[in-house]
Amino acid sequence: MAEQEEHAFMGSQRREAIARAAVHVLAANGVSGLSMQAVAKQCAMPKSVVVYHVGDRQGLLTLAAEALLQSRHVLELPVFQVDGDPRQHLSAWLNLQFDAVEHADSPIRLVWVLQLDRESSFVKLAMPGVDKNLIYRLGQLLTRGHAQACWHAPDGLRAAAAVKAMTDGFLLQALANADRPDDVRKIRAACRGAVMDLLVR
Repeated sequence: MAEQEEHAFMGSQRREAIARAAVHVLAANGVSGLSMQAVAKQCAMPKSVVVYHVGDRQGLLTLAAEALLQSRHVLELPVFQVDGDPRQHLSAWLNLQFDAVEHADSPIRLVWVLQLDRESSFVKLAMPGVDKNLIYRLGQLLTRGHAQACWHAPDGLRAAAAVKAMTDGFLLQALANADRPDDVRKIRAACRGAVMDLLVR
């Protein structure tokens, strides 16, 4: 029994190491550069061990996506705390999204990279549930702001869905202009202005 538990523990540790390596390779080389060989080299394991744990390249993409979605959740969690000024929390959430554009290893940016790639079926399947959870938490934040007269959002969930959709559109523009920092700053400012215009109508 102890031997089986040790084997399971080792397997779990290896999968975590493979996931970290996959995220590193993805950030450095993009989706097209994510290969079994590159990940095996990054985590100093034989390629056969990587194949054993993930199966194929789609399994590797899935493992990386799972790790990134969890990291994104942890990164965004403090923004949705109940205490504090809702305006500051909304501003912090927007900043997180746009700061990610400037950092190739940001979980938020890498989730976008996977979303925009045709091969990453796991992310496409997982994102509706992830987005629903994000809209729920954002809706709670907007409802608190409405209650404190920070803005007008009597239907927090509907407002959150609109804010998320609007922010996603601006983020896609920012990602397309990621190599032009001045343009990204303008897009960030335009997004912030559009969100506040929406909430104070």
